[in-house]
Order: sequence, then C-alpha cells, then structure tokens
Amino acid sequence: MKFYFGSQSFGVRCTKSQRPSLIVGTVLLGLFLSFQGCSLDVPYENRYADPNAVVNAQTARELLATAYANLPLEHFTWSVLSDDFRPTYKLRSSPSLQKLASFDADELTNLANDLWARYYSSIAVANAVAERVDSLPKSTELQSIALESQRIKAYAYFQLLRAFAPIPSVASDSAGIIFKDHLQMSAFPRLSVGESIDSIRNILERSTPFASFSAPNKTEVSSTNNEQHWFTSIAAAYLRAELELYAGDFAEAERWARLVIEQKGGTLSLNPEVYQQLWQGNMCSARIFAPYINRYFYTEIVYDRQTGDCFTVNPAVLSRFGQTDLRRDVTAFDKKLPESPLKQMNHCLGKYNAVNWSRTNGGASGETHYVSLYRTAGAYFILAEALAHQGKAAEAIAVMNNYLSQRKAPLLATNLDGDSLLSAILQEKQQEFLGEGERFFDIKRYRHTLLSHWNEGQSNKQRISANDYRWNLPIPKGEYLYNDRATQNFGWPRLRLGE
Repeated sequence: MKFYFGSQSFGVRCTKSQRPSLIVGTVLLGLFLSFQGCSLDVPYENRYADPNAVVNAQTARELLATAYANLPLEHFTWSVLSDDFRPTYKLRSSPSLQKLASFDADELTNLANDLWARYYSSIAVANAVAERVDSLPKSTELQSIALESQRIKAYAYFQLLRAFAPIPSVASDSAGIIFKDHLQMSAFPRLSVGESIDSIRNILERSTPFASFSAPNKTEVSSTNNEQHWFTSIAAAYLRAELELYAGDFAEAERWARLVIEQKGGTLSLNPEVYQQLWQGNMCSARIFAPYINRYFYTEIVYDRQTGDCFTVNPAVLSRFGQTDLRRDVTAFDKKLPESPLKQMNHCLGKYNAVNWSRTNGGASGETHYVSLYRTAGAYFILAEALAHQGKAAEAIAVMNNYLSQRKAPLLATNLDGDSLLSAILQEKQQEFLGEGERFFDIKRYRHTLLSHWNEGQSNKQRISANDYRWNLPIPKGEYLYNDRATQNFGWPRLRLGE
C-alpha cells in the first residue's frame, strides 16, 4: 500500500488482514505537511483530525503503518560522514553532496530538519495510535498494536538522541532530546542525556520486559522472521541492548544481546546462504527489523549510469578483508562503464548499490524491498563490545570468532584484550556494516579514544576535529519557534522567524 506525504510516496507491507481500506483517507486528514520545505513550523501534534476514525485493530494498524513509512533511512548520509568511503572525481559534480562530505553547516542543518521532522512525526503517530486504542474495547490484537507503537516511539527517540545530543560518557548532564508523550501540543524542555536514556529505557521496559520472553522454538523463530518489517519484541530487545551499550551499562547490554541471539537461533541466521539474502527483495532470517519499501534504495551514491559513483569503498578498509571473507564481495564490486573514458570504476559499494546496478543493467535482482536496520550480526557486535568493556576478553573473542567463522573471515587472536580487543571488534564491525551508517556513530562515541585516528589518510581533508560542535546536529528552527523552552546545541545559531 502507499501513503502520500507531500510529493513523496512510501510503501508499507501489510499482511492480507492488514491491507488498508479506503478509511485511510479519513484516518489521516492532511497527516503531514509536504516534506519538501522541511521547515515544519506547524507543530507535529496539530496535524491530526477525526479521532473517531480509528475504530478497530485494522484501522489502528493502518495508522501505525504511517509511523513506519516516515522513519528516515539515512544509511548513505551517515556513511558519507564517516570513513567508509573515498570520494571519486564525480563528487565535484554534486555540490550539495560535496558540501555534506565536508560537514558543511548548511547541509547538516538540512539533514537535521529532515530527521527531526520525520522522527517526531513517527512519534506523533505512535501517540495517536496509543490514545485511539486506549478508547476502544480491549482486545489482544489492539494491545499488541499499542505496545508496538511504544516500541516505535522508543526507536525514534534513540535515533534522535544519537544524532542531536552528546555521548553520555562525556556529557550525561548535557541537553538531550524532547519527549512528547501525548498527542496534544505542548512545550517541554529538553531532558538531559541521562534523563533521555532513562525515559527510553522506561518505554522499553513497559512495552517489552525481559520476563515476556521464553525460550524460542523453530515455529516461533520462523514466525518472527516473517514479521521483520514490524518492530517486534525482538527488535525492541535489540534496541534495549543497543541503548544499554550506549549508556555504558555493559552488563545489561550483555544480557539483552544474549537474549536477541538466543531468540534468533544463534549462528543459524549468520550462515552464508542467509547472508547473501540480506540485500535482496525476499525475506531473510538474519533480519530483525527491516522496513518495507517499494522503491529503489541507496541511489544517491550514483552520479549517473554512464560515468559511475560519487564514492567508492575506502581502500584502507577493503585491504583488511581476508581472501575467503564473504563480506568482501558483498561490500565492493567493479562497475563496467563502456560509455565512460574510464571503462570501469573499481571498488564501488556493493549491497543495495550492487542490486540497483544489476537491475538497471539487465540483471534479475529486482528492487530493494527491505532495508535492514537491525540484524543478528549486530547483536553479536553489541555482545562482544559489552563483554570486552567488562574485562571478559576470552568470552568476547569467542563471540567474535563464532561470528567471523560464519563469514569465513580470519579469526581474532586469542591473546587480545583491553583497547586492542575493542579496536579489533570495531574494525570488524565496520567491515560488516560498511555503507550502512553504523560507523559514524561508532566514531562519534570513540572519536576521543580508540577511533581518534579516523581522520587520518582521508583525501577529503575537511574532516572535523574531535571537539567540533558539528558532531551534534542543530535543533531545527521549526521546533523552537513554537517551543521557547527548547535550547539550541552549542555552536549552532538560534534563528528568528524569517531567517
């Protein structure tokens, strides 16, 4: 099904019983303003009408589907801001992308406006679903939808926290994000980073407590795989593990990461056949949360089909893959460019980019339908990092080597510990998630310590210092124009109306 916001369309996958009826048109009355302007001076909470339109589980599901449709998918953008790529000569022909790669303040402001608008719109939808469901006769299905709406809200809050606030290990008392837990318009100040983490944790604890899980059987694992486009309880457990790692509660991060791995059947969802399916249009048991779309994805990296891409894979990263490492051929490929003087562009990013290239050049790969945000491999990295921080080096190495053996990659040395072990984990994580945006947030967390060298050897020499204010995106003007309690991040201007 499609929902239209301004001039953009998004696909949302529903089961047969959840496919939308014409009531969607009455459920949403001008749900969002067009995102082309992105200033969004009208508060998100004021974009809803007809509270009586949600009358049962189907219409509640239809409304919640719009929260999924509006979630940002910025794999490419965050990768440009990391050390995943090396720019090609074509970058000069794309001024806005060149400015983004230079951490240009205007481009980062545009990014901030878009992320803030989309995430808070998803949060507003989640609040609307919760309030509508609360007024309906109770049922198991409605309760499940209400809990799912809270999980989506927690996910959106965490992404906002990572993008707009300092890391908690450095500034837990600094301003975090604004929590908007009701559909009604309100003006709240930003919570501190520590308070923001606690609030997200509380949402997850209420919606997905640890005690709600039981040992999975094969039927339950299969059922979960078929729900990868929804934010299930396992997706919430993954988010909880990620949140606790971010907060520095490594024992809790370990507990939740182990739970996720158990629920996914351990290394079964890491096997080579499953790995190859991750970027295709079919279901994949390795995925934990992967929104459904009905369009091409990751097209921004391509300047044009004749002359190639604006970025290729960072050769320093590419050189670290072992000869038998399955990740190497998935991560990079060579594009044949018969109409270009170069004839070929080497080391182009694979994954979604390779799927797109195959499709547009007569291949049978087809469009991307699922964009992986969470997958089993990520839980292994959360677990290994949490164990390493607790001084459990042998356990961390065992976890990593279980993962690496499935990727047919060289195993970690058994004598690693401390910073050398953490550095090895982060290096392998970049090789797993290259081009998917994860690296930026690892650099942000470790830019003063383990990854302080990330800037070295970059041909785009504009890379910013560890203390630069641009690591935290600016709070958009559209927020503080109607909420005078919203403070701006250090270094960024607080604009007035008309500026």
